[in-house]
Amino acid sequence: MINNKGQVPLDTFLGIHSKANSKTIPATFKRGIVNAVNIQAGTMDVQIVGNQSSILKGIAVSSAVNLTTAKPGDRCRIDMFSEINPNDCCVAYTY
Repeated sequence: MINNKGQVPLDTFLGIHSKANSKTIPATFKRGIVNAVNIQAGTMDVQIVGNQSSILKGIAVSSAVNLTTAKPGDRCRIDMFSEINPNDCCVAYTY
């Protein structure tokens, strides 16, 4: 777009941000139910809410989660950084 002085204005920050993020896959999150806790490895097995057949095993757990108090049946949030690779995720918190 050219203004009335014949100059092309600089792109706004939002425009630059939108162009950069259109090339990446957005991160998503899912709700889950803890099935098992492995304190030594710092991982959990989690069932995705709404999908009875999918259980993600050995998910890394955020340092914000106290694994000694976590137990099967707790609800949790799973941050998925790539839906193409289900192993690229972590348990963000439990509630």
